[in-house]
Amino acid sequence: METDKKQDGVNEKKQEEVPKEKSEKAKPKHVLPTSRISFQKQLGLLRAWGAASGTNHSVVTTPEVATVFGIHPGTASLANPFFEKSRLLKRSGRGFLPAPEIVAFNSAHKWQPEAAAQKLGVIFRQTWFANCLLPRLAFNSLTEVEAVNILGEAAVAEQESKPQLKMLLEFLQASGVIRREGNNIFLGNEDGDLQQNGETAGTQEQQKQALEPGANASSFPPAPQSSTPQGGVQFSISMKVDMKELSGWQPDRIAKFFEGIAKVLAAKGDDPKGGFDQ
Repeated sequence: METDKKQDGVNEKKQEEVPKEKSEKAKPKHVLPTSRISFQKQLGLLRAWGAASGTNHSVVTTPEVATVFGIHPGTASLANPFFEKSRLLKRSGRGFLPAPEIVAFNSAHKWQPEAAAQKLGVIFRQTWFANCLLPRLAFNSLTEVEAVNILGEAAVAEQESKPQLKMLLEFLQASGVIRREGNNIFLGNEDGDLQQNGETAGTQEQQKQALEPGANASSFPPAPQSSTPQGGVQFSISMKVDMKELSGWQPDRIAKFFEGIAKVLAAKGDDPKGGFDQ
């Protein structure tokens, strides 16, 4: 009897000592960047995907990309879930097909390393985290804390995910979707296209040269083709002068500039066939 009581006591004790199952924390609603690879290395991995795919835009595997970048395949694979969900990579068989923008990013990095990631702006602008911030940034700037809180709530993430949420901001900033000034975040460049930005800069430079005193007709950019019938005349001028630039002009240059505008307006007003609407 005593032996049975002892065994019953031991069994009751064992039952009491059975550990309770730990409640697992819910995973975020959206896939976040891995925290085990730094942001700069993840950008480097994206370049490696573009380099491995090449101009032929071929499907490549993670081990191939890891060899190109000089990293262990297991480590490189940690970044794949976020890349795939962000549509930077598309699964194809045993490998992935990098988006054309990744190949363009790798090519642009050879010439403009600091701005090359803007080639990825088209993709990042379509992500869930960009959609959370861009409508708000269209009206007001946000602090980093506010932006992280917005993303955290949208992703249903825990406090431990803050470094990964901040990394989302880094991707948006590098791709030109947002820009930072201190701790404030603003809406970035809409197109994120280096080539288009270059063309715009060239046009502004042409306009600046055209406004120089003594500029001749050759200083102006060529006019677009017109549908005006033969024998007709069509004359159009479009100028944009930034106030910062205007503040640096000498008084005589400002006077000549507005004197020229006044002459054009006077000539238009003297036209017997029509002038400005009254």
